[in-house]
Amino acid sequence: MILKIENARVFIANKITYAEILIEDERIKKIAKIIDEKPDEKINAKNRLVIPAFIDSHVHVRDFFERYKEDYITASKAAIAGGVTTILEMPNTKPEIVNCEILNARIELARKKSYVDFGIFIGFNGKNLDEILSARTNLVKVYMDGTLGEIDYKDVEQLVEFSDKTIAFHAEDYKRIKENREKKLHHLVRDEYAELIAVKKISDIAKKYRKRIHICHVTCKDSFLYMNEYTTKEVTFHHIFFTNNLYERFGVMANINPPLRKLSDRNFLIEMLMKNRIDIIASDHAPHTLDEKIKGAPGFPCLDIFAKLVLTLMNYKILTLEQVINYCCKNPAKIFGIKNKGEILPNYYADLLIIDYKKEGIIKQEEFYSKSKFTPFDGFKYKGDIDTVILRGEIVYYDNEIIGKKGYGKYIGDL
Repeated sequence: MILKIENARVFIANKITYAEILIEDERIKKIAKIIDEKPDEKINAKNRLVIPAFIDSHVHVRDFFERYKEDYITASKAAIAGGVTTILEMPNTKPEIVNCEILNARIELARKKSYVDFGIFIGFNGKNLDEILSARTNLVKVYMDGTLGEIDYKDVEQLVEFSDKTIAFHAEDYKRIKENREKKLHHLVRDEYAELIAVKKISDIAKKYRKRIHICHVTCKDSFLYMNEYTTKEVTFHHIFFTNNLYERFGVMANINPPLRKLSDRNFLIEMLMKNRIDIIASDHAPHTLDEKIKGAPGFPCLDIFAKLVLTLMNYKILTLEQVINYCCKNPAKIFGIKNKGEILPNYYADLLIIDYKKEGIIKQEEFYSKSKFTPFDGFKYKGDIDTVILRGEIVYYDNEIIGKKGYGKYIGDL
C-alpha cells in the first residue's frame, strides 16, 4: 500500500518544514513540498506537526508468569496510546531472561502478541557471560541492586571487556542497600549513596576499557560528578515531575527504584535536560496490581501517558521540540542500535506521529490500556497529545482509538 500524508508540518533536519510524505512498503519513500504520485490512501494532517514516533527504551512488560499484572497485548496497546511504536523490554521477568532459551521464548511470545515493534534485554547475573555473547539480542541489562542476584564488579569488568553489546545498568549498589535494611523506609534503604557508589564504579570500568555503557534512571545531582565520556544517561518522567514529598500523599505507594529524591536533585535533572546533558527520557513502565502497590511494590505505569508528559514538558518550555526528538526518538535509536528508526528520512521506517500540541486535558488512570491503573499522574493537567500513530506505514491509532493489529509488531533484530 502507498500512503501519503498531506498538509503537514514535518520535523526534518532539526527544523519544521511544510511538506508531504510518501510511504511505501513500510518505509518513507519521499519527502517533498509537493508529491505528484497517486497513493492508495491519504491522510490530511490539517497543518499539524509530524514527528518521529517515540522509542521507549525502558519498559517492564511482565507477561510469562506475571501476566496478571501486564502482558504484551496490554503493554503494547498502552505504548500506542502514548505515541510509542518501539519498546525495549527489561529482563527481570518471571522466569528471568538470563539465557538464550528464555530469550527466544520471549521473542516468540512478543511476535504473537505485540502491537508495536520490540527489543528485549538479556539480563547479566554474573554467571552467564557465554549465554550473553551468543544471544539473539544486542541488549544487555545489569542490575547492581541484586534484582538478578548479587553481582561483583569484577564480573562487570569481564562483561564490559569481552562484550561488544549495548550494556545498560541499574546503578544502585547492593551492599549499600543491605547495610541500610534496618532503616525500613524505601527511599532511605536505597539512599543516594547506593546510586553514587554504583555510578562511580561502573563509569570507571567503562573508562578503563573504553567501552560505552548506559546508565538507566539517573536520579542524583552528584552522580554527574562520576560519569564520563563513556557513559550515556537516562532520566524518567517520575524523577522529572516528582520529589520524595510524594510519600506524604501516597505513603509506600510512592515507592520506585531508584527512589524519588529531594527537590534539589529533581531541579538539577531538569537543568541537565535543558542543557542537553541527558541522552534519553524513558518511562520505566513498571505495572503492578493495586494490592501490590498498596503493599509497597516499586514502580509506576507510564506508557499510556508518554506523549502527554513529554509534550507537556515542551509546552512548558522545559524542552524544545528538537530536544523531545533527541531524547525520545533519535538518541534511543542510536544508543541501542535500532536501525532506520528515530528520524524522518527517506528509507527509514515510517514510524510517525501526527500531534496536536495544543490539546489539553486531565490524565485519568482508569482509562489506561495498561492493566495497572494506579499512577501519581492521575488528575494531572497535560498540554499536548497525539492525533495519529503510524507504525511502519500502517495507521495504528486514530481518533482516540487503537486500530492496529495484534502480532503486527516486529522484533528489532529482524528489521
